[in-house]
Amino acid sequence: MANYNQVLNRKAEPKCYLKQLDPSENDVEKLMEAKQKIRATLRQGLREATEQHFGKGNGVTPRFFTQGSWAYKTCNAPCQPHQEMDLDIGVYLPMENWRDGDTTPSDAADIYFGMVEMCLTPLAEAEGWTFDNKAVCVRLKLNNGIQAHVDVPLYVAPKKEFLEIKEAAAAKSAQNRAFDSSFEAFREQEWSELNHIALATRDEGWKLSDPRKVADYFNKHFSRDNGRQLRRICRYLKGARDHSFDRGGPSSVLLMVCASWDWVSYPERDDLALLNVLEQLGDRLQGAVVEPSIHSEEDLNRVAIEKRGEVKQWVDSLYGALRHAVENRNPDYAPSHLRLLQSYMDHRVPQDPELITWIPGAAEISSTPAQARPQPQNHEVISG
Repeated sequence: MANYNQVLNRKAEPKCYLKQLDPSENDVEKLMEAKQKIRATLRQGLREATEQHFGKGNGVTPRFFTQGSWAYKTCNAPCQPHQEMDLDIGVYLPMENWRDGDTTPSDAADIYFGMVEMCLTPLAEAEGWTFDNKAVCVRLKLNNGIQAHVDVPLYVAPKKEFLEIKEAAAAKSAQNRAFDSSFEAFREQEWSELNHIALATRDEGWKLSDPRKVADYFNKHFSRDNGRQLRRICRYLKGARDHSFDRGGPSSVLLMVCASWDWVSYPERDDLALLNVLEQLGDRLQGAVVEPSIHSEEDLNRVAIEKRGEVKQWVDSLYGALRHAVENRNPDYAPSHLRLLQSYMDHRVPQDPELITWIPGAAEISSTPAQARPQPQNHEVISG
C-alpha cells in the first residue's frame, strides 16, 4: 500500500503540494500592504464623509473585520492565469446614522457605497488599482504584479451595540490606563458581541448577513484535535477545484462545509483523510447543502442544476485517481499514478516518487523471515 501523505504535506519540503498552494512571500506582503492602506484610507475618509453628510458631531469611525479565506487561513495561490486571490475586508458602521424616523431609508445603501468609493478612488489611482464592483461589495483589482483583488463588503450594526462594546473595552483597559477611544483600538474578537448586522447591496438595499457566523463555524472545526488537517483538506479541495474549473465550480464555503461534515482525523495521513471526504463529496454536491450553524435555511450549494453532473464527475474522477494511487503496491507504477493525480487533482502535485512511502501488506509481512534482535536494555527512570 502506498502512503502519499508526504506528496501532499511534508514539513520543510518545498515540492509538496501544500507548499505549492502557499501564496508567495511577495504576494502576501503586497496584500497586507494593500489591506493597511485601504483600512487607513477608510478610517479617516469615512469619518470625514459621515461628518459632512450627517452634520458636525455625527461623524463615525468605521470598524473592520477580516473575512473569508485569509481569516480561515485557507487562501491558496492562483492555479490558472486569470484566477485571483481574494482578500475580504468587512467595513462596519453604526446603523442609526442611516435612519429615517425609525426605519432605514431605501437609498442609504447607495449612499454608503458612494462614500466608500469616493474615499478609495484617490488611493486606487495612486496605486494603479481598478474598480471591478460587485452587487454586494466594492472590489479593487490590485494590478501590480499580483493576481489578487480586495473585496470591501459594507455592513451596518446598531449604534447601541457599538457603544456598549466601546464602554466595555474602556472599563477593561482603565486599569492599565492604556485605553484608546478609537474603534480601531478594539481587538476584532471583541466585536463578536454585535448581534444585528445588515449588508449593503446595490440592488436589494439591506440584507441581514453575518459573516462572523461562517468564521466561527470554521474556526471551531479547525480548533478540534488535528483540526489543522481539516484546514489542509479544505485547501487541497480548493486547489483541485481551481485546477479543473477555470471559472465557477463549487464555492469554497460549499467545499469546506462538506469537508467538515465528513472529515475523519487520520494523523500523518492526509491522503486517507482526503480520500474519506471525496468518497461522500460527489453525492453531497448533488443536492441542497444547509448548515444550521451558519444559516438555518440558506442553501450553500449554488452550482446550477445542469452543472452538477459535471461536478460529480470531477469528484468521482479525483476520488478514483487517489484511491488507485493509495492502493497501489508496486513502486514501478508510482510515476503513472502521480501523473493521474496531476491530471485529476492539480498540475502542482509534485512528480516525485521519492515522496511516496510504502507500507507492506499482510501477506508480505507474514512471508518476511523473523530476525533475531538484541534485547532492549531496561533503564530505571525516576521522575521528580
